[in-house]
Amino acid sequence: MVDAARRRGRVSAWALLALGGTAPLTAMDTAQAAPPGVGTPAPLPTDDGRGDTPWGPGRQRSGEHFRSVARLLKPGAFRATGDDWSLGITLQLIERTEARWDRDFNLDRGDDSLGIDQRARLGLQAAWADRFGILLEFQDVRPWGAEGTTARTVPLTGMHQAFADLWICPGFEVRVGRQELAYGEERLLGGLDWSQHGRAFDGAFGRISPDTRLTIDLFGLRLAEQVQPKGEPVRITGAWMTGVYGRWRPGAFDLDLYTLYINDPDARTQPRPSQTLLTVGARGVGRLGGLTVTGEAVGQYGRTRANDAADPQTVQAFAAALRAVYAFDAKIRPYLGAEVTHASGGQGDDGTDHTFRQLFPTGHGHLGYADLVGWQNVQAIKASGGLHPLGMHLWLDVWHFRKASRDDAWYDASGTVFQPRRVGSGPGTGRDLGNEVDLSLTIPLHEAAALALGYALFLPGGAALGDDPSHWAFGSLRTQF
Repeated sequence: MVDAARRRGRVSAWALLALGGTAPLTAMDTAQAAPPGVGTPAPLPTDDGRGDTPWGPGRQRSGEHFRSVARLLKPGAFRATGDDWSLGITLQLIERTEARWDRDFNLDRGDDSLGIDQRARLGLQAAWADRFGILLEFQDVRPWGAEGTTARTVPLTGMHQAFADLWICPGFEVRVGRQELAYGEERLLGGLDWSQHGRAFDGAFGRISPDTRLTIDLFGLRLAEQVQPKGEPVRITGAWMTGVYGRWRPGAFDLDLYTLYINDPDARTQPRPSQTLLTVGARGVGRLGGLTVTGEAVGQYGRTRANDAADPQTVQAFAAALRAVYAFDAKIRPYLGAEVTHASGGQGDDGTDHTFRQLFPTGHGHLGYADLVGWQNVQAIKASGGLHPLGMHLWLDVWHFRKASRDDAWYDASGTVFQPRRVGSGPGTGRDLGNEVDLSLTIPLHEAAALALGYALFLPGGAALGDDPSHWAFGSLRTQF
């Protein structure tokens, strides 16, 4: 009877908190690398997966920040718990306005834009006996005014994540279903939290933890389905990605080794090139006092065939990034940083494709907040600095961009062609992409809410088809429980 009363008390307390209360959320650990533009580590998720982004509270449960939902939740707001079960609700609302002026560097074309959109997410998490759990996360994403009139309803709601976690045995856990996947600085694999829609993969994920300092992740993901032609023998079609990602955390130094393999042989019938691509990389993080150095190097090999090409091309590409941040021991926590980034591009004399492919990153912020440059055919250097006055975070980034190869396109943060390759002389034929200055401010309003503001100025160089500056600005309110 005592146990039953205790369980009833837990449920009653949860119900009262869900109606009007909040419970503090504290980080269990600190991340081993700073997110884009940030000089201090972000907290890892708590037991409900809550983490932080440079723009306010976020939610992370995968890859670098894997947290199994099979774990029983601790009592708190929006939770009900028993002796061997728990139920939890997660809520997120992001309101954001974004403006852009002169994206094509030509004031005469009039391509200015201003929009307001929002993302609302509702997550339902259930766990039993620390062995089995499920997460269902629904989201509604829409620009303001999308319904046209207040009397008409346009369905913009869908399932962002839906997976089951199973604890198999000590040191081995499995996740199956639709799930986010994010590692390191999310240069290659990221949840794309900056996008209101985000990114999630369909597939299976397994984590092996032979030691508290070592984890080995294995995953198989279905990227795209292709209809099986009627009458043909049954075979596996569409696009797949498999991967192995190992993380070693001995202390002051981190080391990641990973292999990603994409098999998309039938895509030449669709509006993207077919490819068989192997990506092999290493990432390291070292710390000494207030200095943190993060480096990543990636090689790509395989074959690709464009839609109109008769013969496939061999792919040999390379990318690397090196960043150093020094945090000073002062009340407002100032820091200074520098970064060098490279990604190969162009064609070799033998027809080899040297264009690096950035796969599935969270591209925003890695190469400027204007999102005009991606990690493909690029050379970049950055100087940055920031501080935390009155609990806020203010930082400034200054970038210089160049093409790695003149004989290749200019790619934006999504990895698509921003400006096609131009030959000869004249506008758009140089290697100098331009310079960018980014100013950002995040203001915590509560542990579950933050206001963020940002501005970017891009000054085009000789590789641009225009010479007028481009401007970008945004403001957002992120609220999450």
